[in-house]
Amino acid sequence: MVRGCKGEPEVVTRARVQHGAFGSSAPFERYLERFTNFMRSPVYNPELDIVAVTQEGQVGAFCIVWTDTINKVGLFEPVGTHPDFQRIGLGKAVMLEGLHRLQEKGMQSAIVSTFEDNPAAIKLYESVGFRIVNRLGTYEKDV
Repeated sequence: MVRGCKGEPEVVTRARVQHGAFGSSAPFERYLERFTNFMRSPVYNPELDIVAVTQEGQVGAFCIVWTDTINKVGLFEPVGTHPDFQRIGLGKAVMLEGLHRLQEKGMQSAIVSTFEDNPAAIKLYESVGFRIVNRLGTYEKDV
């Protein structure tokens, strides 16, 4: 089933899937605390935090969509699938629902970004109709 996140009542399972999807090295308790604070922030909208859920209630994939109502552009950030649920279509399902919700909110285009060395993400994004229009360099400096 694909639906909006239930917010704080579902924070543990939602944080766990994101923690696993990105292979976070942070202890889960710290990750959960930060994710809970994010859900409590005024920018968080559970309706735009889209999840794919198993019959047992386990969240397997997610995406959050953001709207720019002035430019009519939607942004997918972040998008992820827990390793236990990869390659079964859950990422595609949440992205298709995200596109639908963005369209309902009047967005005329959508963007998503990934690193060039992430073939799984590129394949997913292209499978729902995205195409590469820009390459972005990432710069780093120790301070």
